[in-house]
Amino acid sequence: MLIYTLNRMIQLIPVLLIVSVIVFSFVHFLPGDVIDVLAGEEDVEDPEVRAALEKEFGLDKPIYVQYLAWLGRVLRADFGISLVTRRPIAIELFERIPATVYLALVGIGFSMIIAIPLGTIASVKRNSLIDYIAQTTSLFGISIPEFWFAIMCILIFSLYLLKCCSKSRHQLVNY
Repeated sequence: MLIYTLNRMIQLIPVLLIVSVIVFSFVHFLPGDVIDVLAGEEDVEDPEVRAALEKEFGLDKPIYVQYLAWLGRVLRADFGISLVTRRPIAIELFERIPATVYLALVGIGFSMIIAIPLGTIASVKRNSLIDYIAQTTSLFGISIPEFWFAIMCILIFSLYLLKCCSKSRHQLVNY
């Protein structure tokens, strides 16, 4: 089992490199650059200022040199400075880890609360209506994109239910 795990981890290295090259290339070929983000509303028209900023951020170098410099920094856990907060990105990431872990644990908890009883009932009542409903629900849950489902949950729980609750509260107060 240990050899299998080590082999899988070794196979992960080229996959991560290929994905990082693809993502880095996509970001590089998007319209605009760091200088445009920093400039905001005002365009950096002065060629000398633009050249100085390109040199500061390494944008004057070829893309493969930029990638290798970025990869070297990432391997040293130096993710750079946030353009928004002007703080190190590593600190920004570490500050958000507790919330991420909390959300992951709550999500796992909810999925276990739903999946274990549903799976148990489906296995006991094999080839029955309950089994088919459980299989359909599971397939539906796995097939929905998480980002879409999250947006729908935000809409349902924060907008529509809030409106319903506020209407009923106003009706109770006026009653």
